[in-house]
Amino acid sequence: MEKTLISISKNRIYTLLFFWLAVIIMFLVACGPTYLIESHEIHAPHNPEKLYLKLYSWGFSGSLTYISTSSSTTKKPNKKIDIVYSSEQTLFYRFRGDTLEVLSSGKPHVPEKFNSSYIVKISPYDSAGGSFYLNEHYTSLGYQRFGYETFEDQ
Repeated sequence: MEKTLISISKNRIYTLLFFWLAVIIMFLVACGPTYLIESHEIHAPHNPEKLYLKLYSWGFSGSLTYISTSSSTTKKPNKKIDIVYSSEQTLFYRFRGDTLEVLSSGKPHVPEKFNSSYIVKISPYDSAGGSFYLNEHYTSLGYQRFGYETFEDQ
């Protein structure tokens, strides 16, 4: 009798596990991979051409920053036409004439097919001391800041 009760409870446990596993798999398949692209439009005062600073996030902990000429928030970053950082970055930027000056802790590759009339000049800063100093003084240096905190206030 004891053996039968144990085998019934094991069968019930396996059935419940299988059921919930099937529900979770169906949910994941139905939802598909999820991602979010948040975009911030920028342009020089004398030039109407727009660039877009974007934060691409997926899952719980994956994100990266990129600069694009496209306003789309549905297209994922493309390293052939966008300036893509390898991770999420806080960017400090300003326009000087037709040059977009960007300060960041990483230095991405600027692709040849980045189609913009702006000259993009990217300079790395020391990620520890430079970030602290820039976070405190970026406005007095004529820069604006872009990063995850850009969207926290919205």
